[in-house]
Amino acid sequence: RAYRNEDKNKNVKFMLVRGDDFKVITPEPFDFVQAVSKHQFFFVRQNGLWGTLDTTGKYLAKCQFKTVLMASEDYYLVQNDNGKYGYIDQRGKIQVTPDYVTLEYFKNGFAIASKGENQVGLINNSLLFIAKWVIAWTAQFTSLAVAFLIPALMAIAIPLFSKALLSGDAKGQTSR
Repeated sequence: RAYRNEDKNKNVKFMLVRGDDFKVITPEPFDFVQAVSKHQFFFVRQNGLWGTLDTTGKYLAKCQFKTVLMASEDYYLVQNDNGKYGYIDQRGKIQVTPDYVTLEYFKNGFAIASKGENQVGLINNSLLFIAKWVIAWTAQFTSLAVAFLIPALMAIAIPLFSKALLSGDAKGQTSR
């Protein structure tokens, strides 16, 4: 639950309080708190910057974003002080660091991203999760270099295999 506290100067501050024992769980008072009930985290604003907290009051993303916009496909588009864009996922965690000059909304799993002139590409929201999981799992058993190589090879191979499967040229296909 969010409660507000007004001081003598009429500055309103918000804190998160546990419902069962009314213990304050926020690390500090905030200018604004917005619950995201579907995903069980909170957007918080402090000194004009937005961040996210989990339901226990721990930061998922420190207050560092000038703007937070609802993006499509369960990602929130965020903009930092430098005007660069990134994404926060449906759990309130940063999934794409704000390194992009422009970043579009996801549509059918893809978003157009640009880091500047002549640097335009696509971000695939399915591969974000898969690549991070593969890197973390592989790094436990091999070197970090090998851990980064596997998702890179997957990113190259997926379009090639998809094209072959969609064209019907894959071995073993029978015509009717």
